[in-house]
Amino acid sequence: MKTILITGGGGFIGRNLIEQLIKFKTTSKIIVIDNFITSNKQEFIKFYRQYEDKVTFNAYDITNYRVLEYILEDTKHVDEIYHLASLASPPFYKKYPLETLDVGYIGTKNMLELAKRYNAKLLFASTSEVYGDALVSPQYENYYGNVNSFGERSSYDESKRVAEALCYTYLKTYGVDVKIARIFNTYGPHMLLNDGRIITEVIRHLKNGTKLTIYGDGNQTRSCCYVKDTVKMLIKLMNSMINEPVNIGNNEERTINKTVDIIEKVWNEMFNTNVEITREYKPLTQNDPLQRKPCLKFNKQVLGEIEYTTFKEGIKETITYFTNDLVD
Repeated sequence: MKTILITGGGGFIGRNLIEQLIKFKTTSKIIVIDNFITSNKQEFIKFYRQYEDKVTFNAYDITNYRVLEYILEDTKHVDEIYHLASLASPPFYKKYPLETLDVGYIGTKNMLELAKRYNAKLLFASTSEVYGDALVSPQYENYYGNVNSFGERSSYDESKRVAEALCYTYLKTYGVDVKIARIFNTYGPHMLLNDGRIITEVIRHLKNGTKLTIYGDGNQTRSCCYVKDTVKMLIKLMNSMINEPVNIGNNEERTINKTVDIIEKVWNEMFNTNVEITREYKPLTQNDPLQRKPCLKFNKQVLGEIEYTTFKEGIKETITYFTNDLVD
């Protein structure tokens, strides 16, 4: 029976991961640590009470190792660590750049120390942002990236890159069994409506009848993966023998403009309306990637095939979540 530690468990991917892990008979206990700097603590408390027979919840900062020792002083073993803690949305890592860098380096180092102490497997949630404004497409794991270390996105990009370097160092120096998931754009239930990402932005403006701002001409591309598919791949990666970085995502690429069109169409079909969202185009922000498409050759080689949720179905589920469960 497994004891599983999840950092950032109160966040978007963390909550979806808990919902999946709790279904496994092999899961005996899930320990969640989250400081809720960007996520909604009260919403998470309501969520976790459904599972409190197996889930423990700790509102602490993982950059403080003494606090971690206190939380875990009665824990005899930890089998798996999903290290998801991060400030992943542009509005948040731009607002909290130092905290973003701290959780990337200090928080990751603390988690690797715990993995070494408990002889636990550690999965680090990295990001496609390690590739920066990529000069190749699709982006494959051996591509070193095109990242600006001196810019408004740098705190997030570089926090993930240095964390990957830490994972490599602990693997080679101490034999810590690390897994590195380079997660591409993910969407679905439990996102924050104000997180600044394109899918939530479109839904928010459709819901409120307000104007959508698109940075650039809207022809930049993204490859979006439904969160339940992302979680399936994360669990497969944790259970694999692989220590090299693996792209996690869906390689169905579309422009921002096309993404807005599809969400608008699904919205109108669901609510039997004929809403046309007003779009305002502004200059592209610094170092915003023009293309995002994962190469999934290595992913499929080591994790196998999965049946992806269609974009239309995933958007329908996401709209349902925001219109049924959340109040502005």
